[in-house]
Amino acid sequence: ELRSGLPMPTTVAELYKVASDVMLSRSGEASGELRRLLQAIFFEAQVSQRRVIEDMQLDEAALGLERPAALEAIRKRAAASPLPPFDGRAENGHFVEIVTGEHSGMRGVIARDKSNLHLEGTKATYKVTFSDGKTSSRLWPSQLRSSGLDETAFLGRAMAACAAEVRTACGQLPAAMRDALAEVRCRVARDELPLLSLLQTEPLQLQSSHLSFQEYFAARAICEEGTRLSGAPPWQWPAGWANVLAFGAEMGEPFAKGLKRAAGVEADFLDLTGKLGGDPPTVMRVVALFSGVLTTLNLGRNKIGDEGGVAIAEGLRGNGVLKELN
Repeated sequence: ELRSGLPMPTTVAELYKVASDVMLSRSGEASGELRRLLQAIFFEAQVSQRRVIEDMQLDEAALGLERPAALEAIRKRAAASPLPPFDGRAENGHFVEIVTGEHSGMRGVIARDKSNLHLEGTKATYKVTFSDGKTSSRLWPSQLRSSGLDETAFLGRAMAACAAEVRTACGQLPAAMRDALAEVRCRVARDELPLLSLLQTEPLQLQSSHLSFQEYFAARAICEEGTRLSGAPPWQWPAGWANVLAFGAEMGEPFAKGLKRAAGVEADFLDLTGKLGGDPPTVMRVVALFSGVLTTLNLGRNKIGDEGGVAIAEGLRGNGVLKELN
């Protein structure tokens, strides 16, 4: 009865919008601040690639909405924290610190692309991709110290150690957002917030009532001004982002532009020469979305393959924006 006289959804994304609105309306009054916070909570969980949402992430979501500079400063300090002990061998995808040579003190990710794992004699050498997309020269294993974790997992662990600092910063939030934060915790504990399911109360752990709601709200968040991605850039995303991109593709240009903006790409050209990583099908969908909002896109020195080429060709169909693809 809630949709009497309204057209039926024509996409999966529209269906999820209707379903989430109905679920919230039937659970009682939901303020605008509460709805904003719920979306931010799902976005933060998706960025950290977590299915279990911990209490700390509620604080991070609220802080990111109202005091993004404060959250960014805490994350920057966390990213510079010491790497955890790890005695194993550095592997592709590990977040590492270079300890000797011209890049000493810099951190980055050992590229997942096998072309960046080289053999010289009986010892492997590596190349590390930095946060600005640049790549190191070849490095011996003795020149690296590995965290044993990928970048997202390392940042999640580092932020967990900053939970008290984040909680203190939340004390400076506007009253309406502090109230929304308290309401989420209270209503989840009473099982009165159907988009979230309570796993345990102490320490608080939640999860999306269905993972697809987390992915839908993450896609919606990316459409909005002010959303910023942390961790690996979209052109190095794992398969866990595939459904977010599927929702985003249905949302159209607002999502593609939002993805570009959230990734920190300000110009109309993007140089991804030798920078593609992550899950190939997921990354090709990112490339296809970017091709609709860029005039120049460089993809040289990446192993795209036949399937990747087909995905890019599909993305270019009817594209009147991209002028140059290298």
